[in-house]
Amino acid sequence: MYNSHKATLGEVRKPAGRKTKALNDLSERMLIGVVSKFGKNSNQYQMAGGTKSPSEKASKGSPKTNEAVKMAKGGMKVPFY
Repeated sequence: MYNSHKATLGEVRKPAGRKTKALNDLSERMLIGVVSKFGKNSNQYQMAGGTKSPSEKASKGSPKTNEAVKMAKGGMKVPFY
C-alpha cells in the first residue's frame, strides 16, 4: 500500500514540476521584455517582480528620510502648520 501511494505521488509530481518550470521560463521571458523596454532599474521592472540592484537601493533614500536628516543637522527648518 505504501509503495503504491509513493508511486502515485511520483506520477503527480512530474507534471507539477514541468508546469513549474514552464511558468518560471515564462516569468523570466516577461522580465527580459520589461528590461529591454524600461531598463533594469526602472519602476516598471520592480512592478513586474524584478528587484533593483543593491547599489541602486543604497544610493537613493526616500525624500522623507532625506528631509529628516537635513532637519536633524539643522539645515532645514521645521514647518509650522
